[in-house]
Amino acid sequence: MQTNQQSLETYELKKPFIDNDRDRVYNEIFINGSITCHELAEQWGCPPNCISGRFSELSKLGLIVADGKKYLPNYKGQLYPHTVWRCIR
Repeated sequence: MQTNQQSLETYELKKPFIDNDRDRVYNEIFINGSITCHELAEQWGCPPNCISGRFSELSKLGLIVADGKKYLPNYKGQLYPHTVWRCIR
């Protein structure tokens, strides 16, 4: 039970930052028209896993939708598919 309480306390401390990041991600998708998580992470200079959760949240809220795939190279130059996201207008 202690772990759950600590998790809740940590979440409450981080919640304002999560909401702010969600807004930032949404605004970037809106401004760009469409973008992948990896492209945005590269623009922001952070790993994709730092912002991928915000894409999932926005999708679950019905604010963004998948709009196809884009093939981007990994660090070895191999191409991998990444979901392209766009805002629902």
